[in-house]
Amino acid sequence: MNFKTKTNVRFWLAILTILLSVTTTISQNQIIIKSPGLYPEGLVYDAVSESFFITSVSEGKIIKVDKSGIFSVFAEDNDLISAIGLEIDSKQNRLVVCNSDPGVGKKSSAATMGTLASVVFYNLKTGKREKYINLTKIAPAGAHLANDVTMDSDGNYYVTDSFAPIIYKIDSSGKPSIFINDERLAAPQGTFGLNGLVYHQDGYLITAIYNGGKLFKIPLKNPTGLTEIHIANKPFPTIDGVLLIDNQTLALASNNLTGTDFPSVVYKIATKDQWTTAQTIARFETGNTFPTTLTKAVDAIYVMYAKLDMLFGGNNPVAQTFEITRVDFNSTETLKNQNNMSQKTLMIVNAVLIPEQKEAFAEYSEKSALIFKNAGAVPVGKYKVSKTLVGTTSPQLIAIMEFPDQGTIEDVFNSESYKNLIPLRDQAFKELEVFIVQQQ
Repeated sequence: MNFKTKTNVRFWLAILTILLSVTTTISQNQIIIKSPGLYPEGLVYDAVSESFFITSVSEGKIIKVDKSGIFSVFAEDNDLISAIGLEIDSKQNRLVVCNSDPGVGKKSSAATMGTLASVVFYNLKTGKREKYINLTKIAPAGAHLANDVTMDSDGNYYVTDSFAPIIYKIDSSGKPSIFINDERLAAPQGTFGLNGLVYHQDGYLITAIYNGGKLFKIPLKNPTGLTEIHIANKPFPTIDGVLLIDNQTLALASNNLTGTDFPSVVYKIATKDQWTTAQTIARFETGNTFPTTLTKAVDAIYVMYAKLDMLFGGNNPVAQTFEITRVDFNSTETLKNQNNMSQKTLMIVNAVLIPEQKEAFAEYSEKSALIFKNAGAVPVGKYKVSKTLVGTTSPQLIAIMEFPDQGTIEDVFNSESYKNLIPLRDQAFKELEVFIVQQQ
């Protein structure tokens, strides 16, 4: 490329930046988005395009931020009033976006304020709108606000309603229904109720109630059998976004629209009993940034600094920048765990394979490794036995994995996802021994 061509490219890039009135800068652990008044809320990472997608409460649009920090408008239409939570469905090549009207957006109107709850499907590659789903058509009359969305393993979507104790279900074709309408999920009138939610591979949802900072476990096959997750040493009075780090660990964003004095923080909580109870184990201080939603990007966790307290507080002054920030729980205080949940425990596997069942062994190894990884396991090593010096047992393979604690290993082997692998396991191994060991 000659100098003249380079100059022309730089000129048009500069003009484009001015037209969009948007610039970004990126540092090692943070993308700084300079777009006055954007007020993002939702955040999700697409591994295929290596990009973040964020929503805008005030401007009703979707923004795409690539791995270098350059960002552009991905989708915008007249029906998108305040874009809030969003989810990526890679199989359907779809971006699923919650659309509502909390009354602070530029496109807010008396016709939709406090009553709009809809979901919009966009093509993940082109940004073209594919479907608009009005959830209020199937909901009881009253206030509604579609807040967050998650997806189960069958491709169904679940959407929380912050102004009603309702979680909607939408199948992959876009047909909506009410998954649950239960007063146990209600919040005091005039406050935000249902907020973030995640799908757990063992067949249930975990959802948050913003006001009061509560978590509920809701079985997909029996939603009325929901139970509150009892959290020990609970320092947070609100919960916004929820992220499943692994099967036993959650990250929670806590911010402040209540008017009381408490800090904005991202917390890490863990369970030993499949989310009957949990305990706070770490925290990441965010400062006065109003953290909302969280996402995984490669091996890191990122949070959106949305500053929505400024928008809901009158938008004067207008927030000038917003940040996608890497969460580093190690950089801040790690809370002491009275139950010693952070103690590392090893699982040792001794195995004798059936030579004719190599395909069964390969399939079992692949599927079980994913289950172990989701439980927070870290492989230590896999070893082939070359000689037995003492004893008569001659295992062909020894594998060692590190887990957060003994209870995590027991939960894995008692889970439905692992039990479904037992027939395949029995087909692959002639002999199999599994031990839990801890340092004395």
